Amino acid sequence: MATDALTLALAWYLTGNEQYAGKGTALIWSWCCDSVTRTEPHMRFAHARPGVAKGHHSGIIETRDMIQVAEAARILEPSQAWSNVVTRKVSAWFTSYVKWLMTSRFGSLESSENNAHGTWYDAQVAVFAFYAGDTTLARSVIGTVDRRHIGFQIEKNGAMPAALEERASRQATFFNLEAFFILAAVGERLGLDLWNWDDPYSGSIKKAFDYAAPYISLDEPWPFGHTGKFAPQPFTPLFHRAALVYKDKRYLNHLKALPDAFLIKDRAQLFH
Repeated sequence: MATDALTLALAWYLTGNEQYAGKGTALIWSWCCDSVTRTEPHMRFAHARPGVAKGHHSGIIETRDMIQVAEAARILEPSQAWSNVVTRKVSAWFTSYVKWLMTSRFGSLESSENNAHGTWYDAQVAVFAFYAGDTTLARSVIGTVDRRHIGFQIEKNGAMPAALEERASRQATFFNLEAFFILAAVGERLGLDLWNWDDPYSGSIKKAFDYAAPYISLDEPWPFGHTGKFAPQPFTPLFHRAALVYKDKRYLNHLKALPDAFLIKDRAQLFH
């Protein structure tokens, strides 16, 4: 749903075809607004294991896909298919979900994780709060990322030990970087620069990306632990963003080692 909503929103933005906007709006309305089909804004039963637990806080990471919905909603707002009513109802859904994330036991447990779960938790709260108009909360989250996550998770050379301990350590490394990039992008909108934050005693987002970037290609051996399953295609937009943010087109050179099929399927290519 999230991927389709954002694809349709981009299709409307690029072509002006209101049919794309209509379908994208309908998907978001069904998920967040319709009284019959809407999902409840909580994850109490996520990662449930029958006979073991009715839910687990680790399941909160699954709603990271709703970041695409917030992005799609913002893109679709000027379309004829969208309306102020849709904006209010979608904003209310995200406001309710953020409240649950901030006040529930599951949310508290997920927030305290010093790995990708904690990074993605903060990325979600920041994006959803920002979309719903709570810039104070979004700013508060972004303002603590340097101490809560960059300082704890990234070493001076750019390594992220928690990610390297995962069975699929290459996937985990880029996955965590994706969350850091989202946090930095929100910070950019709020006038807080995480892109260039650095500390002489720890790492930085740039150092972590420079550490991992050469290994986006499957042809490049991963020397930092168990490679496990790795799908590079979802992470190619990070290289476009890095090239723009750091004004260094050399980041795009790393993508030349990927098969053309990976890049053709990447929506980021529509804007280059």
